[in-house]
Amino acid sequence: GLPDAPPSAIQFVQGGKRLASVSRAGKVRFHEAATGRLEFESPYALQLSPGTAALNRQIGGNLLAFRADGKFVAYASVDSRVRVTSVENGATVLDGKEHFGVVERVVYHPTKEVIASSGADGVIRVWDVPGNRVCHELKGHPNFVHALAFSPDGTSLLSGGKDQTVRLWDWASEDQRMILRGHTSAVLSVGFDGDGRRALSASLDSTARVWDLRPRVYETPETARFFAQQNARASTRAGSQEHLKFFGHAVSAVRMALSPDGRLAATSGFGDKSTAEQVVVWDLDARKEVVKIPSEGTM
Repeated sequence: GLPDAPPSAIQFVQGGKRLASVSRAGKVRFHEAATGRLEFESPYALQLSPGTAALNRQIGGNLLAFRADGKFVAYASVDSRVRVTSVENGATVLDGKEHFGVVERVVYHPTKEVIASSGADGVIRVWDVPGNRVCHELKGHPNFVHALAFSPDGTSLLSGGKDQTVRLWDWASEDQRMILRGHTSAVLSVGFDGDGRRALSASLDSTARVWDLRPRVYETPETARFFAQQNARASTRAGSQEHLKFFGHAVSAVRMALSPDGRLAATSGFGDKSTAEQVVVWDLDARKEVVKIPSEGTM
């Protein structure tokens, strides 16, 4: 099983072969995704500030993110700090405090030494890890940003927030490309499918939704220049493009992690103890459950 590991802090690493997590005690753990067998536990504990575990339980946030190869973990805490630590030896390679208020989410870029973080202040900050600095700020959500995800090619960033919207960003240019509306409560989790054409989101409204990100309207170069000169965006880029809605856990909310190829999803819920303390791995193409991993004593 997956004892003592928070289901809100799970991530596929190493090509989807393993599920990485952090225990309530701050220990990094790797489990084999297909069987749930524990393969690694760190001898050290992460520097999680007091109250971080309670925040994870309360909001269902994801305060940790692993690099794709599992060698580094980025994490945030209630003291507004963002850190990146080596999984191998526990050495801290980034330690920054640029947010105002609680930081709820961090994500790792799929190929670059870059992470993104968000929280109570509504600003998404993109960090240059080797430089130990913020290199971009994305502003659009009015307050809490609970969810973030980079696209598979790393060019786009998804966000979800208390304002019930999912937003698509070109993070390098700081351009907000799309606003997706449809959820009726806070969005707690977002992700892309394997080719980046669809987005997935999960909310406190008890639903998970799939969104079509392909453009519906194509602009001529002249029209694009006009919008750029007017500092405006085509209205068709904002709105609902909901493709699929599904219900998973019979609880007040669900959270999810996607495998790199977009074929598998790991979901967890909170609100009903009888069903919340487990991680379920799904085959999205076959639309069926692959394995259920118990998770006692969650963070």
